[in-house]
Amino acid sequence: AHTSVKALPDVISGASSEGMLWLRVVRASALPTEQLAALYRAGGELGEAMRYAELAIKQYDNEAQLMPPRRLVTDAAEIALRLNDAKKSLDILDRYRSAYETDREYAALKARVLTALNRGAEAAKISQSLIAASAGDQSLESRTWQARQALDVEDFDRANEL
Repeated sequence: AHTSVKALPDVISGASSEGMLWLRVVRASALPTEQLAALYRAGGELGEAMRYAELAIKQYDNEAQLMPPRRLVTDAAEIALRLNDAKKSLDILDRYRSAYETDREYAALKARVLTALNRGAEAAKISQSLIAASAGDQSLESRTWQARQALDVEDFDRANEL
């Protein structure tokens, strides 16, 4: 708390940023804007959720010079997709590809976005690699996940198989 209070004059004067204060000084697990984005999304207010998700990403990128968490990146991309802006969703995902492209949730969302953009071949390639990576896992959770991925790229035969 003492360090946080000492940092306040820097934030007020503009010498430091709010994002920096929350993430590096207070060491909060999430920015207030990130939490607001999640709350608005849960409440179905997607426009406000998008506004706060973009602000949170900006705070990570520009103010704290930290990589936004995968959850925030995929939430923002998912919100954009639900707002029928698949191009914006893909732009968000591509901006953080190098950090998250091996993450299963990131890749699954990217396949859905590519499908929405009528880029089915690319989506199928991603989906197939995800399914192949989890093929040895026959747990109910894994099979359900694999079926969902197949449905997302409109591979109905594969979904029925699972």
